[in-house]
Amino acid sequence: MVLYQKTFSYLGDSDRQYHLGLSKLLVDAGSLHLEKLPQAEDVGWGDYFPDKEYLFHVLTSFAYRAAGERGAVAAVLLVAVGSAWILYAFALGWLTPPLALACAFSAFFSTALVFRLLMLRPHVLALFCFLLLQFAILRRRPVLCFFAAAAFVLAYHAFYIPLISLGLVAVLAFAEPKGNRMSLWKIVGVGFAGFVVGIVVNPYFPSNVMIGILVARIPFLMNGALKGAHFGMELYPVLAPGMLKLYYLPFLILLAALAGLGRKDGWLRLPNDFTSRYLLLFTLFFGLLSFQTLRAGEYFIPLAGLLLAPVLGGLEPWLRNRCALVLMAAQLFNLVYTARTEAGFEPDKIVTENTWSAIAAIPPGPAKVYNCDWDTAGFLLRARPDLRFVDLLDPTLLFAANPGLHKVRYDLDAGAVTDPRAAVASVFNSTYVLCRDRMLNDQLAFDGGFQQLYPRRDSPPSVMSLFRVASRPSPAFVRSFRMKVVEGDIQAARAFVPGAGADLRPIELPKDFMQSLSLRELRRPGLNCAHFRAADSEVKRLSGASYLGVGGGEALRVWRNGKLLFASGRAYPRTRSVQALLHLEPSLASGDRLDLLVCSGAEAPYWAVALSFWSRQELEKTCAWKREFAGFLPNQSGEPAYSGDALSCLGPMASPSVPSGLR
Repeated sequence: MVLYQKTFSYLGDSDRQYHLGLSKLLVDAGSLHLEKLPQAEDVGWGDYFPDKEYLFHVLTSFAYRAAGERGAVAAVLLVAVGSAWILYAFALGWLTPPLALACAFSAFFSTALVFRLLMLRPHVLALFCFLLLQFAILRRRPVLCFFAAAAFVLAYHAFYIPLISLGLVAVLAFAEPKGNRMSLWKIVGVGFAGFVVGIVVNPYFPSNVMIGILVARIPFLMNGALKGAHFGMELYPVLAPGMLKLYYLPFLILLAALAGLGRKDGWLRLPNDFTSRYLLLFTLFFGLLSFQTLRAGEYFIPLAGLLLAPVLGGLEPWLRNRCALVLMAAQLFNLVYTARTEAGFEPDKIVTENTWSAIAAIPPGPAKVYNCDWDTAGFLLRARPDLRFVDLLDPTLLFAANPGLHKVRYDLDAGAVTDPRAAVASVFNSTYVLCRDRMLNDQLAFDGGFQQLYPRRDSPPSVMSLFRVASRPSPAFVRSFRMKVVEGDIQAARAFVPGAGADLRPIELPKDFMQSLSLRELRRPGLNCAHFRAADSEVKRLSGASYLGVGGGEALRVWRNGKLLFASGRAYPRTRSVQALLHLEPSLASGDRLDLLVCSGAEAPYWAVALSFWSRQELEKTCAWKREFAGFLPNQSGEPAYSGDALSCLGPMASPSVPSGLR
C-alpha cells in the first residue's frame, strides 16, 4: 500500500501523463493499437504512429478499461513487484527463504532502482521481462526464454539488450563441457527465435526496429547534432558523489565476486562456473555503462542483485547472516533518507501545478499548441486530447522527422526569430503557445502579436505561460528591404533578413554615412557592417505613420532622407530588443527614404534590423491587446522611448543570426 501511494507522487512526470493519455485513447478506440496519433503531427505521427512500447500499452489499456487511471498504476506496480519476486525466486537456489528475501530486498530497494520502478513507464515492464530472461537462461528454461525474449522486444524499444544477453551466453558456451555447451546453445537458439517472433508479430513492424535504432542513436546525437538540447535526466551521466550514493551496493557485489571467483576455501568462495562468469561479465558491462547514462543502472542493479545470491551463498554461514542484515539496514536507511530528501524538493510540484493551470486556461475546441518544452506534451495529451502539439517524449523525434523544423523551433525558443508570430502561426500552424522557457516567454510578453492568457495580471507568478497568437500579423512591420554589404576598410559580411528581397545592387548612401561612424569604430577588429534600405513599396504602404520602432545590432544608425534620425551611440547590449520607439515629425510620407547601417562584432550572435511604423490608433490597439502595458505611448518631444526598459508593448524583437557559412 505504501508503494502504491508513493506512485502518485510522480504526477509531474510527463511520460506518465503520455502513457495514461495513450491508454485512454486506446480504450476509447476499442483497439489494442493506434494507427495514427494526430495530436503529434509534426513528428509524423499524424500519418503513422510507430508505438515503441506496444505491449506496455496493451497492459495499461486493459487495466485502464478495468479501473481507470488507478488501475493502470496498480498494474504497473504489480509488474514491479514481479521483478522483486524473480530476484527472490532466483536467490532460493543458493539461500534459505529468509536470506533470499533479504537478497531480493537489498537489490529491489536500491534508491536508483525502486523510485524508477514506481514510475508509470515502459521500462518497468522491460525490466521484468529482462529478469525473466536471465532466470530462464540461468535455470535452462527454453520455453520461458522464448516468451521472455519475445515479450521484451514487444514491450520496449531497446531490442539490442536481449541480443547482447544471448550473444554473451553463446560466447561463454565455448568454454563449457560439450553437454553444457549444447544446452546453452539451445537456450540461445530458442531465445533468438523468441526475439525474432516478438519483432515480427509486433503490429508496428518494421517501424519498431527503425525507432529502436533512432533511440539507440540518442547518446551520439546528444553530443552531436542535438548538443545543447534538453533531454530527460535519466540519459545523462551521474557525477561521482551520485555514483557512490546510487551504486555502492552493486559495485561492492562486483568486488566481492571478483575476490571470491574460483576460490575453493576461505571466507568467500564463488565457483568458477557459467552462472558466475555470465553474471559477473554482464553486471560489469552495465556497471561501466552506468558511468555514461543513469538508465544503465536499471539493469546494473538487478544484475548485481542476481549475482548477490551466489556471493552470499559462498560466504561462511556465520558471516552470511550478518552481511544480509547489514545490507538490508544500509539499503533501508538510504531509502528513507532519499525519500525524505525528495519530499522537501518542491520545484517539480510547482511546475506541475502551473502546467495544469495553464492548460486549463486554453479555451474549449480543437486547436494546435506550440509547446516550446517537449515534456509538456504528455500533459496536453492526457488533459486535452482534442489539441495538437509540436513534439513529445524527447527532441530526437522532431529532429528525425524534420531537421529544418527542429532548427526553427530551436531558434524560436532561444528568442532568435525576428517575427515569432509568423513562425508560430505559419511554420507551426499554432494558435496557442505553452512555454516555460524564459527566453521565449520574455519575448512574447512584449510582442504585440501575442496575448498572454496565463498567468493573468492579477495571478501569482508562474514558471509556465500560455499565449494566444494574433490571427493576423501586425501590418506595422517593414517586411521588405534592399541590402548591401558596406565596402571599404571595414571587414564585411552578408546579413540575412527574413522576407528581404534579393536586390543587392549598389545604392546611393547618405552623405554623412561614413562620417557618422567614429574612427575608433571603423578600426575595431572584426567589425561587420551592412546597409539596409526599406523598400519603397513598404514606405508607401505605411505612409502617414507618426511613430517608428527601431531594432538591430550593436551599432545601429537610421537616416530619413539623408538626415541622421537615430544612433545607438555605443554597442547595444540587448541585440534581441527593439531599441527605441521614435515620434516622427512630420509623419512618414510615401516618398521618404529610410536607410539603416547596422554593425556587429564578429562574435555577435545576432545581426540584422527591424523597423515598424505606427499610427497612434494602432499603438493603442496593440498595447490594449497586451493589457499589461495599456495606455503607454512614447512622448512627442522627439526623444526616443527606450523599450529596453520594458516600457513598450512592441518589443523585444529578435534579430536573426548571421548565416553560419558567412561568419
